[in-house]
Amino acid sequence: MSKTIPEDERVHVVTEEMLQQDAFTIRNEENGTDVRIYGSEDDEGDGIPFRADDEFAVPEESGWGWDSLETSDGLWMETVNDSPTEIIVLKGVALTRNVRRDIQVSATVTTDTYDLGDGFDFDGAGYPYTVDPSPSTIQELLITEAGDIVAEITTTGGSVFDFSLADKEGAFNSWEIEEVTFKDPKGTTARVAGGWSGE
Repeated sequence: MSKTIPEDERVHVVTEEMLQQDAFTIRNEENGTDVRIYGSEDDEGDGIPFRADDEFAVPEESGWGWDSLETSDGLWMETVNDSPTEIIVLKGVALTRNVRRDIQVSATVTTDTYDLGDGFDFDGAGYPYTVDPSPSTIQELLITEAGDIVAEITTTGGSVFDFSLADKEGAFNSWEIEEVTFKDPKGTTARVAGGWSGE
């Protein structure tokens, strides 16, 4: 799911109930703006800084101030300037560490067995690359190698959003994916490889 954080407004992004359930990852969109995280709508503290194009895992993340935050009312966020941003909550994806964009991470996911699947290995010379297994649906996307590139995810429900890979490696199964397009906005010509499974 995603939440828009408008200017001059504190938004309830994650409920207390969600915090008690499975792990998930929160990311601030690449072209968004910096925000601050609070434990309630009325929290008058400084909050915790959360920069654009950063992400953290709940509750596995450490070192970013989680222990200092009172979360009995979930997580609230507000921007630090006059620009809005989009916060994406990825349920079931627990990145072990990704404080900044140049940190390689792994993923912890629950996997299922699917009848269909295939691998891909693009050398980086001809972006964009699209993986579209129609009429099948991608239930799990595995990335074994990726540089500082972007995956444009199109879900079966019609949502389209960019997901920064930025050297991530792991399995992602939070969405039912119709197609994924790998883009290289920074011109890195990085190789991207992995596979998918689905039905």
